[in-house]
Amino acid sequence: MIIGKEFEFAASHVLPKYDGPCNRLHGHTFRLIVEIEGEPNSDERSSSYGMVMDFKDLKYFVEHGVLNVLDHSHLNDLGIYPTAENLIDWIWEQLEPNLFLHRIRLYESPTSYAERKKASITEIKTINEIRKAHGMVPIIGGGPWVKKENV
Repeated sequence: MIIGKEFEFAASHVLPKYDGPCNRLHGHTFRLIVEIEGEPNSDERSSSYGMVMDFKDLKYFVEHGVLNVLDHSHLNDLGIYPTAENLIDWIWEQLEPNLFLHRIRLYESPTSYAERKKASITEIKTINEIRKAHGMVPIIGGGPWVKKENV
């Protein structure tokens, strides 16, 4: 099962190697779609019972791992060449330690985007098995789950 949430942030960047107007300082209102994959939590004692993940927890990880850094920033300061393709890889690296990412899509404009997908994990029966297989533990009363070394 796949769930997702959309976010928006504004940022500027320069692509100095680009032969065109993007080689000058400019900005975008980016739209970010984050999808995670798993099976609904089967623990009836959990507040996230029946959910792959509570949407508020997904929002927390994206806001704290990505949006707090990128929103109203100059993307060249990240230390990467800030194309949509490189940004999507940077975002993936920030979120992957705590989320079972399925796909991330980053719109630079309403009609232009970059996307990264992860291989399917549907062969694993439940999200709890997935979580345990990845050494994850709950940190807030039954959810969200994070990798044990990050607790």
